[in-house]
Amino acid sequence: MGPLAHIFGIGQNAAYQLIKSGTIGHDRIGRDIRIPKLCVVDHLTSARCTVTKQ
Repeated sequence: MGPLAHIFGIGQNAAYQLIKSGTIGHDRIGRDIRIPKLCVVDHLTSARCTVTKQ
């Protein structure tokens, strides 16, 4: 999760939430979670910018 979180500029918990929600495609190999580069590129190209007020 470290590299994915670093690429997106988010924390590891947020990265796990993206995977759990199905927003980013992934493969599970045993306990490991692998995210193909194609899934990261697909997410980045299809992502839309949203601004929320907190």
